[in-house]
Amino acid sequence: MTDPVVSERDPALIKLLSTGGMRPRVAMRGKSMLPLLREGMVLELAAFDRATVRVGGLVVFRQGSRIIAHRVVATFADGTVRTSGDAQPWIYENVAAIDVLATIAAVYEDDGPSARRIDDAGFRRRGELYARLRSFRIALLRPREVARVAAGLMPWNRSPLFEQLHAVSVAFMRRDPVAVARVLANVDENSFVGFVRRHSCEPLVRDALSFAQKNDPDGLLVASVRGRRLADALQAEARLGALRNIAITEQVEGVVRIFQASGVPFALLKGAARLYARDPDAVRYPSRDIDVFVEHGAFDAASAALCAAGYFYKADVAEQKHYRMHLHHGAPLYPPGEKGWIVEIHTRLARPGWLSTPTHWEVLAAHLRPIDGRCGAVLAFDEFGTVLHHLVHGVGLRRYRDVFVAARAFAELSESERMQLARIVSGETRDPVRFAAMLALVAETADRAAAPIEAPVRAYLAWVRKRESLPRSLRRGDYLLEAWYASAGRPRAIVPLIVSDEGSPVRNVARVALSPVTWLYARALRA
Repeated sequence: MTDPVVSERDPALIKLLSTGGMRPRVAMRGKSMLPLLREGMVLELAAFDRATVRVGGLVVFRQGSRIIAHRVVATFADGTVRTSGDAQPWIYENVAAIDVLATIAAVYEDDGPSARRIDDAGFRRRGELYARLRSFRIALLRPREVARVAAGLMPWNRSPLFEQLHAVSVAFMRRDPVAVARVLANVDENSFVGFVRRHSCEPLVRDALSFAQKNDPDGLLVASVRGRRLADALQAEARLGALRNIAITEQVEGVVRIFQASGVPFALLKGAARLYARDPDAVRYPSRDIDVFVEHGAFDAASAALCAAGYFYKADVAEQKHYRMHLHHGAPLYPPGEKGWIVEIHTRLARPGWLSTPTHWEVLAAHLRPIDGRCGAVLAFDEFGTVLHHLVHGVGLRRYRDVFVAARAFAELSESERMQLARIVSGETRDPVRFAAMLALVAETADRAAAPIEAPVRAYLAWVRKRESLPRSLRRGDYLLEAWYASAGRPRAIVPLIVSDEGSPVRNVARVALSPVTWLYARALRA
């Protein structure tokens, strides 16, 4: 697959590109344009003119929900251009003129105020040669690429990515720059950065890297090539994240005004709360939707208030009913003209039947506190509620970001509050192992005492460490294995976990069939 320049579904950038007369700059992301373009470089965009497009030039185009920058390798009479990434010449796209958003007018080495422009005549000649000699380069590079991919798929060559990310998180929480530097100095930056993005932890690792570079007395990362490459790769989202937050903050405040006018009691969750309170962490952890928490009986009134203000459902009535019955929030509400981010109205933190631990408004109201913003005081979770929310949201450990955010709040809790949280987790009966695993990992990251870790929880965490190092195709075969470890191998507990999976029956049967291969591969992974 080709690599996106920026995040998917980014309305702020789409709007910028469609504004005539402007030359926006975006950060390069991905590896498909190596060696001439690499992560950390900044691309200046200009309006696309099909009359001047030439082979060897660089264009930015829309492909589905993604925005991609690739080189033109052929043009056609109807205005279609064929593009390809320099690093993968055997992959190409035929792009209609209507889908080409811009051309790349300039390339800068980084996003600094005095960044050097690098697209000189030699740069352009090399680009044209890459395009003209594409067939030759395919014959030359394809065997090497196949060999490289095959070698990377061997279990004994896989990096312990989950362990590395967790070690960085723990060291950063303990403010130990030497430990952070020691881990990051030994990662494979390409696979590690991809893993970090999958777990939505770019801000965490970027902050940890900066901390280590400033405070490491041994200088392991200050002047190292790996340190610079990591910094370049992790910087790609920073500028766009700040722009995105400006736009979404205004929308959050609009949603607050709608609810205040309706009289429906509500609370803001996660990123929406951080944005409203102007929390500095809102920049580090950008949001892609607006989550609102209401009492179960207030859902219809909350939905009606948003719809009266121009928000609307794309889901039909049957699908809306499905959301209400099977999920912990209603169907997404889209903003007027789809200019902005979706709003999800939550009536609980966990979907019905998933956890025995109650997570509805009446139970959690004691952990809501007022936060200040431009529209006055609004309710949001305190530290205890924040930890509990991310424990629930992170069950299954599919996104490490929940662990780190919960760990920072967990570190602020009193000993009695931590004991209370441990009692809540120990009282879980439907998914006790995974719930306890989240708490164990959060407590370890925060370097605070929690309940003793029992053998089934240790076994599950060991499985997660292997699961997250699996190739993507084999991670799809974790269906039965995940249920086995999550149930501690108890047959009566396996069935509810399998039944609760949201995948289609056909997809889940295929995942079960893949389970033996996944298990054998996981056993062969190095510890």
